Amino acid sequence: LSISLACALFMLLWVQHELSYDRFHEDYERLYRVEEDQYYSNAEPYHVNVTPYVSGPVWKEEVPEIDEQCRLAFMSGHLLSQGDIKFFEDGILSVDSSFFSMFSFQLKYGNFNGVLREPNTMVITEELSTKYFGDDNPVGKSILVNQENPFTISAVIFDPPDNSILDFKVLFPWNYIEAHDRYSDSWGQNSILTFVKLQEGSVDTIVNRKITEVTNIYKEDNTIDYSLASFSGIHLYSYFGFGKSPGAILYVYIFSAIALFVLIIACINFMNLSTARSSIRAKEIGLRKVNGASRGQLVKQHLSESFLQTLISIILAFLLVFLLLNQFNTLAGKDVHPSTLVSFQFLGGILTVLII
Repeated sequence: LSISLACALFMLLWVQHELSYDRFHEDYERLYRVEEDQYYSNAEPYHVNVTPYVSGPVWKEEVPEIDEQCRLAFMSGHLLSQGDIKFFEDGILSVDSSFFSMFSFQLKYGNFNGVLREPNTMVITEELSTKYFGDDNPVGKSILVNQENPFTISAVIFDPPDNSILDFKVLFPWNYIEAHDRYSDSWGQNSILTFVKLQEGSVDTIVNRKITEVTNIYKEDNTIDYSLASFSGIHLYSYFGFGKSPGAILYVYIFSAIALFVLIIACINFMNLSTARSSIRAKEIGLRKVNGASRGQLVKQHLSESFLQTLISIILAFLLVFLLLNQFNTLAGKDVHPSTLVSFQFLGGILTVLII
């Protein structure tokens, strides 16, 4: 029973982690990614998650429901140098200065006031800071980018958690991408991600219509419909191309069903073993009846015994989960911290499993 319960708890951990993506951001319920349905000769829309370079600020200016916007442009690998330390780094983004007012990443060194505004400045993660500067505070120091331009570090943030779709090491200001040849003022070139933060109480479907209408003004013969995708749901529901695929939520349903199936098997095994032992306890029950025990008292006794056995089993299952957490993380490709095991959600899941 303990092994069965441990299996169910591990699957509960996996499902809980999948459902937690990007919910650590403040006001995550107001954050959305702008997506497109493009129409060609085929009547079925072709769905993409990228937008024009110039669209974000225009939408913010023209659509009153949009409180803030932030554009993200993925940059190819860059050679970063600091003294004799040189590495080609991926995970580089060029973003608007509104990045930290929309996304709640934790600061380690420096402050967020004025970051990502000045040219030749950068924000790096703790991992990159340790790689190039050890344990020193690197704020105010420089890293040479592509053997050409020194960039001053204006802040260091803790590494993005693994339950975030935004995985990066370096943030450059938006003017860095504007200086590249790939940048375009055309409304027909879709190459970047655009995120918006809606005002409290705004309806996303109304905003969908408004940003499409605004685009019609700037793009002649526009055949694209724009829509907002909930930021916290991107990991589970995002899709691309022709046809709306269910996304990663399908695996959440599958693992939840497997966890329930394991629990049902554990219940059946428990009942079968209890039934098999009933003949052994028939004399005990008879003696209790002779001594005046009522049916209700016998039911309470057996339910109490079952509850006690299950309680002991689930405590052992919890210990198994704790001891095997590192192996689980390796197998599942997760980074579940031991503190998650005492979170309100997980303890609530344990209580639910105990009652079932």
